[in-house]
This record gives sequence, C-alpha cells and structure tokens, in this order.
Amino acid sequence: MSDCCYSVVGVLIWNDADELLMFERNTPPEGIACPAGHIDEHGTPEQAAINEVREEVGLSVTTLRSLWQGYLPYRCRRQGEYGDGGHAWFVYSATVADYVIDASDRETRNVQWYGFAEIAILAQNDQLEPAWKEILKKVGVL
Repeated sequence: MSDCCYSVVGVLIWNDADELLMFERNTPPEGIACPAGHIDEHGTPEQAAINEVREEVGLSVTTLRSLWQGYLPYRCRRQGEYGDGGHAWFVYSATVADYVIDASDRETRNVQWYGFAEIAILAQNDQLEPAWKEILKKVGVL
C-alpha cells in the first residue's frame, strides 16, 4: 500500500446535453464517481486534474475552472483501515477536446453520461461514492 498524500482532485466533465461523466470505480472506495485521484507526483492540483482525466477516461482537458476546495473526512484505500482519514479536495469543472472516451479498465467500469435526474436517483439509492455525494451537493448538482 502506498503512502497517502492526503490531497486529491476531482473533475466534473459535462457534455453538450448537460450530462455529467461518471463511472463505477474498480478500486476502493466503491461507488459511482467522477474522475479523481491523489495529487502525489503530479505537482499541482491543476496538473493532477488533467492527468487523472487522461488516465481514467482518456480525455484531453482543454480548460479547468475551480469549483470547490475543502476537507472531506473520507478514508482512501491507501490509508487502510487505520489511516487518519480525510483529504484536502480540489474540485474542478473541465472542458475537453472531444468526448471520445478511452476508459482505463484498471480503474473504471460502466463509464457513462448522467443527467441531473439520474444523478439524484443515484444519490437517493446510495450508489454514489460518499465523497462524491457530498461534493455534488457542495457544487449545486444535487
């Protein structure tokens, strides 16, 4: 298990139909989520956001806009059962060069676009990754 840097990025990508790109994670924590990952060796939150989008869904980010920054108390797989828990989150909205998804089989499955009503149902049925449920509330999606 790698050491945790306690800082992560999350990226919301909307298509022209106002649908949000989300997927089921193949690695913990479980649940449906947007592209996200630790900042680690990426350097800056912005570079981490660009890299995580490319790594997880194969899209090229053209612009980033900061939506929210703050602390969430959710533990990641790197922290294990006894980690301190929690991360500083840097959440962005991104535009991408095109919508041709090339998803990572290692990190994602069932990559798809969700409308507002569908996201609300996912939240109601506790299908969203807990951190993402909270983030989507904070940025006004839920």
